[in-house]
Amino acid sequence: MDRQSILVTIQENLRRAGITEADIRLQADRYKSDEWRVAIITEQFSGLSQPLRQEKSLGELIHQLEFQWVDLLTPDEVAWAGALPGHAEPEQLPLWSEVLARGASHQPVNMRFPTDNDEDLQPPIMVTFYSLRGGVGRSTALAYTAKLLSAAGHRVVCVDMDLEAPGLSTLFGINEEKYRWREDGQGLRGVVSLLVELDAGGAPDFTQHLVPVDKSNKLFLIPAGVPDAEYARSLRQVTPEFWYREEKNPFEQFFASLRSGLPFIPDAILVDARTGFSEVSGPLLFGIADMAIITFFPHPQAERGTRLLSQGILRCAVRRAGREEGYGPMPRFLVSPVPQSNAPEVRMHYRDRALEWVASWMEEVQIARGQEQGLEEIRAEEITHFVHYREEIASSDAIMDTEKVRSPYRTLADWIEGVLPQSRGALAEQGLPVEKKETIIDGLRIADGTAESQAFLLHHYVKIAAVERALDSKANVVLGRKGTGKTALFRYMREHEEFKERVIVLHAPQGMSHKPAWMMTYDGFKEVEKIIKQQGAEWRHFWGYYGYTALCHFLTAVGRAPENILSEKCPWQDQSAFLDAFTQFLGLPRYGIRLVDGLKYLDSLFHKNDGVPYILVMDGLDTGFGSTMEALQRRKEAVEGLFSFFMEVYPLFANLQFKIFLREDIWQKVVFQNKSHLFGRLEMLKWQDQVEFMKVLIRQVIDCETFQQFLNQPALLARLTVTPSEQWHEKDIQEVWHLLVGVRMKGGNAAFTRNWVWSRLADANGDHTPRFLLQLFRHALDWERGENRRISYEKSIIRPRALIESLPKVSSDAIASLKEEFGELGSFLDMLKTAGYTPVQKENLTEHESLIELATEIGLLASYEEDVKGNIKRYRVPDVYRIGLGMTRKGQA
Repeated sequence: MDRQSILVTIQENLRRAGITEADIRLQADRYKSDEWRVAIITEQFSGLSQPLRQEKSLGELIHQLEFQWVDLLTPDEVAWAGALPGHAEPEQLPLWSEVLARGASHQPVNMRFPTDNDEDLQPPIMVTFYSLRGGVGRSTALAYTAKLLSAAGHRVVCVDMDLEAPGLSTLFGINEEKYRWREDGQGLRGVVSLLVELDAGGAPDFTQHLVPVDKSNKLFLIPAGVPDAEYARSLRQVTPEFWYREEKNPFEQFFASLRSGLPFIPDAILVDARTGFSEVSGPLLFGIADMAIITFFPHPQAERGTRLLSQGILRCAVRRAGREEGYGPMPRFLVSPVPQSNAPEVRMHYRDRALEWVASWMEEVQIARGQEQGLEEIRAEEITHFVHYREEIASSDAIMDTEKVRSPYRTLADWIEGVLPQSRGALAEQGLPVEKKETIIDGLRIADGTAESQAFLLHHYVKIAAVERALDSKANVVLGRKGTGKTALFRYMREHEEFKERVIVLHAPQGMSHKPAWMMTYDGFKEVEKIIKQQGAEWRHFWGYYGYTALCHFLTAVGRAPENILSEKCPWQDQSAFLDAFTQFLGLPRYGIRLVDGLKYLDSLFHKNDGVPYILVMDGLDTGFGSTMEALQRRKEAVEGLFSFFMEVYPLFANLQFKIFLREDIWQKVVFQNKSHLFGRLEMLKWQDQVEFMKVLIRQVIDCETFQQFLNQPALLARLTVTPSEQWHEKDIQEVWHLLVGVRMKGGNAAFTRNWVWSRLADANGDHTPRFLLQLFRHALDWERGENRRISYEKSIIRPRALIESLPKVSSDAIASLKEEFGELGSFLDMLKTAGYTPVQKENLTEHESLIELATEIGLLASYEEDVKGNIKRYRVPDVYRIGLGMTRKGQA
């Protein structure tokens, strides 16, 4: 009979005997699964003999089964009955055999972690450091992490639970003999002594076992004890596997006392667990840990065991205060010690292999979380950290207290800090009244449209370093992706007081207000192509006449109309008038020479002001020609003609300069003579600085009247409203950012919110688009407005979870933008969507192999895996596009 059948039979026996309430505890023997331990406790046993109690409860079972132990008791008799079986079902115990069996049987994973809740996890945070094998730097990692946390002001208690081979005392440079005895002289100090005393029913003073590691009063150690004969005898009494099957569990009592029985509440308790499948390490991983940092070296020997361990952890629930919480331990992975090398083969064998393993171990939880709204997928690279081999660490007897040596372990400290309550959590503490939050979020407006349509673009414009370089008169060509700010800069130059008097628009994007009527549209360029072919002209002649028209139009508008020496017709009335005038011009003898002479004549009519030239600016070439294959070829030839025209005339101008805004991928494909001569005149609009990227959003937030009205930080407000954005300090930017969306994410990774946004909005080349940032926060604000009316949140204006909820919308917008910008990629995007996961095998893309180069250039794809010859085997799709394509991560770092 199985356990459930036995329980049903006992319950039925008791019911027939008229016993309606009973505490039944049934456990299979640890070593013999066909033998049982049973305890039944009920007030209705009072006055009954043991044989009668047995008859009424067990009946025929006493003859059918082998009972190793039977306790039939009244509540009053429990006090002297000794150890009784616990209430936990054996298969749910946090022991190696039971947990690994859960993984092998593919029980459902626990998809939730503490960071998935909006509420903070109350300290202390229990963190177990574990490794399946020794020699990978587990204890060293714990010691340096503890030092980093205490240096940041956190109270940390380290516990040496490597009872068979204790060593934390030595790493911390502590003289074991000095702390051998408790201060009261009543016994030995250490974990083993405490557990033995608890097992004997004692109530030890844990303060007597705390050893200060340094003079900070922030970092303490509870050593295992001093190994000797007495220690070895006591260690034999430490039997967690038996304790977890009994009602009274010294192991849980030990950690409950650490949580609440010290003179202070630690922020974090770091536990050094024994390697391998030891009796003690199981509960440390599967029972008490809020976070498990699993250390391994990516050798194939370690893969199977660590995979089984990971599968087990994902099927456990954290126990706090004697009860199971609704979440599992957060797994984190430390890969150590990795050889110091940048060689591709070393990276492939160590870093990439480890990340592949971690991603595959987390795949089940990924699938489960993907089916639950509001739960973000776990990224292997965010829960995995690499520490390289360092001779000074490997050869030292104790840890070295220097920043250089500690810094490789900062990510581990960051993981733990990410779970700790934020020190400045409430809005009220930061100068924003909580009761006004609804007014603030209703008043906040994020403009995320195209630069052509933004009403307050000049007011919100952020001048980053790349913009300053692009504004330099020596930068004749400004390259960038859609959404990186090309058109915004075009508008800034056209409308800002500093530039507008000397900017002459040669061509403007579709949809731009006050666009001259004669500027070409899709159909206009189509007609131009026909005309130049009929007349035997070239695109460079068109651009010359186009520029001539723009200059004449500008001079006429300012009351300095020049003599029209190239045609009798006025070309700027509308597109038809321009085409007629252009056709007439091409009928002139030596029209090419006349064009150059005409442009030189117009240049002479302009005069530099303090040496500053007038600027011919043009934008909108990417979409102005259409997206059919015919239109794209027309665009290529037209842009090549534009630069041929530019190379011919710009040396002749004394008072005029060019500023051509162009998409980067178009520039890469055009071919014209002496293209390399322009390399020194190019400027790339890239958002490579995270702080500058954040400014785009903060600029709009700080300009919000309701935000200014309720922010009770006048000094901060003055610095950001009076000082130009290019002079803002990073600390002030982060202050407003934290008010807006908090410090840490609430999700599986608990990353800093600014890092989360930066990484999620990056394309495959690591480039960033400000428009995506604004879209993310506009959607997040919309989501928060609804959620705040349902459940208030007092720690920031927008709760971090709103970003997770909003990212899919941004990704969908990003895919729509790609389709609009690169019409030729439509079938390629459909193919990726059909593939369903990333990374994707190169052979799965062969149907549209000709588009792989374009997809790579624009950041849709990046190399994920290469063979030893450098040939790409797999490509990855970044999150900003992956989610919108409905693709999941499959073994991806």
